[in-house]
Amino acid sequence: MNPIIATIEKDLIKSPLSNIFKYIGASNIPSEFYNNIKLNRIWALAPYSDNYYSILNPLFSKIYLELTKKGHHYPVVLLRDGALDLFEFVVNNPDPLKFDQKFIIHQSLSFILPEIWLKNVILFDYFHEPKGAYRLEMSKKRLIVSTIVNNAFINSKQALEHFNSLKDFASKNNLEVLLHLPIRENHYFTTDYKDQNAAFDLSLIAFDVFGAQTKFISDKLLKSSSDYRDSYYALIPNNFLCLSDNYIEHHFLMNGSTPWKAYRNIQGAFKVSLSAQHGVYLFDALDEHFKSSKFAQILKFWKDHPKSSDLTNESLTNEDFFNYLSDHSSV
Repeated sequence: MNPIIATIEKDLIKSPLSNIFKYIGASNIPSEFYNNIKLNRIWALAPYSDNYYSILNPLFSKIYLELTKKGHHYPVVLLRDGALDLFEFVVNNPDPLKFDQKFIIHQSLSFILPEIWLKNVILFDYFHEPKGAYRLEMSKKRLIVSTIVNNAFINSKQALEHFNSLKDFASKNNLEVLLHLPIRENHYFTTDYKDQNAAFDLSLIAFDVFGAQTKFISDKLLKSSSDYRDSYYALIPNNFLCLSDNYIEHHFLMNGSTPWKAYRNIQGAFKVSLSAQHGVYLFDALDEHFKSSKFAQILKFWKDHPKSSDLTNESLTNEDFFNYLSDHSSV
């Protein structure tokens, strides 16, 4: 068994309840972090970036670094970063062995990791296994479609493609469509995508595709509901540029919703249940399927397209590099 997985099994799964709190608690973010301008990019993705409890200690790398300064240490940390922030974290920390923690990273981001990182992390992906004994299943009546509107998360072309596919799915299954389109500031790159009015464009596209009677759902209503058994959900696009671990996905899954596209079954992977409905697969980053690292060529492109800063001194990237990461994503 992979030694990192063995640590998780010993300390986080089979540990007596009286001892387990020595190893978990990374979701307890100090209040001053919410006013830290270095973390604006994270909070600008709310509610996707909201904190949640898990024995795997889910954290964004910037929050992880701030917590270590305060003396917080955990045996493993599930990094929630998207491709951009994870790449910068790896570039700034070329030797993962200097950390006390072992890291869990979404399998879609293995392509940006150098070999030394691949040898010292494990990968994860979600699984969905609803248990009828816990909650009786209900017939599906709704499709909830959610995406962040900030020019970085999705552009008009992507939105049109996804919305059309989702309309076909909803029509085929006789589903009502609810849209969740929170408008957020772009904290990722210095120039916009071709869309200059993302909020207007996406709303217009949604009405064109789904019809003028399309209903919208707010952050508050989305998060306050605790029963989504009658719903499918779709988080778009699933490109992991901005974040790779989405609070809303966990919220949907643990409350009975079903992804509109089923997760793949990973044979032989170690499974960690996070609720009665879902969990994560953990598997070796050096599996044959994940050896095609593109770190060297991405690093070269990154150096040729230097970063800049906005008024908050937040690290921003060039739009070309953002698009380059998207083109080279393994998703």
